[in-house]
Amino acid sequence: QSADRWEYQGHSIRMEAGVGTDDGNPYGAMRPLESYVYNLDQPGGYGQLFRLGGAVLQRGRWHCLEQQVCMNSVAGPFDGQGNGQALPDGQLRTWVDGMLVSDIGGLRWRRHPEMGIEGPWINWFYGGKQATERTMHYRMNHLVVARRYIGPRVV
Repeated sequence: QSADRWEYQGHSIRMEAGVGTDDGNPYGAMRPLESYVYNLDQPGGYGQLFRLGGAVLQRGRWHCLEQQVCMNSVAGPFDGQGNGQALPDGQLRTWVDGMLVSDIGGLRWRRHPEMGIEGPWINWFYGGKQATERTMHYRMNHLVVARRYIGPRVV
């Protein structure tokens, strides 16, 4: 498919761990889990931040993170390049350690019915133009891309 026949109306999603306290608080090693989402209905020129339920990530512990993106439907009439009306039926679901923590519906990702998911972004996002206060590290293991829910690895 040639990208020039589509109106550029796509999406991207990045997971991020929110800013914690690190002020001696006993919960300072935990970070809230969020998704930074570009979509057709975002309020401005930057992505929209979605807090993913009450999920937190704990430093020094492995977590199983899974996200499911369901593309929105597109209805006619269609223009000469195949772009139509984006229906608000897209979804973003998130599981942490096998527990569904967030189910965000009503999302509009695309205007062309052939636009889909290109692939995963294997990165972790922190603050846009804001620099981190210190060097940060994360590790990933057993990365899987699938068309169905898999669940945590059994060891």
